[in-house]
Amino acid sequence: MEEQIENHLESIEIPESFSKWVFKQIRKENKENGKESAVKRAVLQKKINENEQMIESLLDNLTKKVIDADTYKANRKRYDEEGIRLLEQMKEYQDGRKDWLDKMEATFDFASNARSKFANGDKQTKREIFTALGSNLLLNNGELTVELKKPFRYIKKGVTQTKALFPTFESLKNIMDKPKKEDLEQLIPIWSRLRDLNPRPHPYHGCALPLS
Repeated sequence: MEEQIENHLESIEIPESFSKWVFKQIRKENKENGKESAVKRAVLQKKINENEQMIESLLDNLTKKVIDADTYKANRKRYDEEGIRLLEQMKEYQDGRKDWLDKMEATFDFASNARSKFANGDKQTKREIFTALGSNLLLNNGELTVELKKPFRYIKKGVTQTKALFPTFESLKNIMDKPKKEDLEQLIPIWSRLRDLNPRPHPYHGCALPLS
């Protein structure tokens, strides 16, 4: 069964040199997305501040008897509902990029090193590595199946498509040193789909396993 587990790990294995290139692309794209999110957060914060000022003004008018209690209650309810709506929108643009990047970096570290560490690890290490790989483990007629966790499914698909273009990752080493435009045009669309795991990804947490 260990051989089958190694085959599953091999399906997501990425050489470290290529992994670093992919992660560099992810960081670059994530930086651009972060700028856009920062602008949206600033706009929302301005609206939140304005809404709070309206509530203060409304209370001041009630105190000065410019408006009656019923008018105050009706308008206060409207401003409170608007405040909740704006805060919910703000949550969508909270800057969790660093946390996400840290998790993705751990995920790529796992994909690069898990197979060799499984092969050389003790029983506990092997158990933890396999558990981190996926769920719904099933052994049927001697064949092991596993449902890969979402980040590893993306990586496996990327590995498969990359190998279809370049028979071995070894052939990519020189390409990554001085990448040609035509090579990048083929590779970037394959690996940029990892952005779909952001902003609420569920990748492997590297600190949970002895893989460093």
